[in-house]
Amino acid sequence: MRYLAYALLAIAGSSAFAADAVIAGAGSASCGQALEISKNSSGKLQITQWVYGYVSAYNRRSSGDIKPPDADAVAAYVVRYCTDNPLAFLYTSVDALIADLERSQKNTP
Repeated sequence: MRYLAYALLAIAGSSAFAADAVIAGAGSASCGQALEISKNSSGKLQITQWVYGYVSAYNRRSSGDIKPPDADAVAAYVVRYCTDNPLAFLYTSVDALIADLERSQKNTP
C-alpha cells in the first residue's frame, strides 16, 4: 500500500494549472487519487501538510489570516469534497475550504 501511495504521488507530482499559478506536488492530484492516497496515515499526513502549506501561501500572497482547523477536520473536509468531486484536483478542495473558512471567520466576533 505504501508503494501505491508513492506511485500516485509521483504521478500527481506533475504540475496542473490554476487560474494564475502552477500547482505542484500533492495538490495537482485528482481528488480520486487523493482519496486513495489518504487511506493510509502517511498519505493522509502528506495531504494534510500540503493543505497547510497551500493555506499558508494563500495567506502570504493575499495578506490573509485564514486559520485552518486541526488536521482531522482538514482531512474530513478534503475527503467529503473529493468524494463529491472525484474528477476535481485536490487544490480545488482547498480553494473551497479557504472560501468556507473566510466566510465563517468573518462571521466570528
